[in-house]
Amino acid sequence: MGNKDIGMVGLGRMGANMARRLHLKGMKVTAYNRHTEKATELAKETGMRAASSLEALVQALPTPGSSGSCFPPERSPRATSIPFFPC
Repeated sequence: MGNKDIGMVGLGRMGANMARRLHLKGMKVTAYNRHTEKATELAKETGMRAASSLEALVQALPTPGSSGSCFPPERSPRATSIPFFPC
């Protein structure tokens, strides 16, 4: 599973733990949260990368790539120019 790049959006209890587990499995995780201090704290704790915006998250990932979202429809980040598909 290692040596893959993944962006994690949303670092609440579930998102932060998913990011930690993926990082421990060797994946290169870039984390983003609307409250940027959460991403910064997680990056300091784990050594993963933190992104300050959704655009910065996308720029940190190699292309070509795909994205997925596990947001409920009313909280989806679709207001951005970044393409997401529901999971």
